[in-house]
Amino acid sequence: MPRFRNEEVERQYKDGDIVWVKIHNSEIWWPGEVTSSQDFRFVNSTRRPYAVVEFFNERTFEQVNTSKLIYPFQCEHKKDFIKLGTKWFLKSSIQHDWRID
Repeated sequence: MPRFRNEEVERQYKDGDIVWVKIHNSEIWWPGEVTSSQDFRFVNSTRRPYAVVEFFNERTFEQVNTSKLIYPFQCEHKKDFIKLGTKWFLKSSIQHDWRID
């Protein structure tokens, strides 16, 4: 599985920007919207995060602490991110369907 790290020049994201974010403790990149909303709590942070991203239709947030873990939505890796996310979704759906209660 390829490892993605954004090595481009650090850029500033603004409220409303659509981005790809690496999900904490995974290899999955997921789309969301940069937000300045205060509906979240900073976790283990002595400084403000690089960006906070809200995932669509979920009201869940990812605290992004470095520019290496965020890409603009229209980037060169978009197709790879979609492929990885689809693969993960299908795998988790199959595991759920076959789970014995």
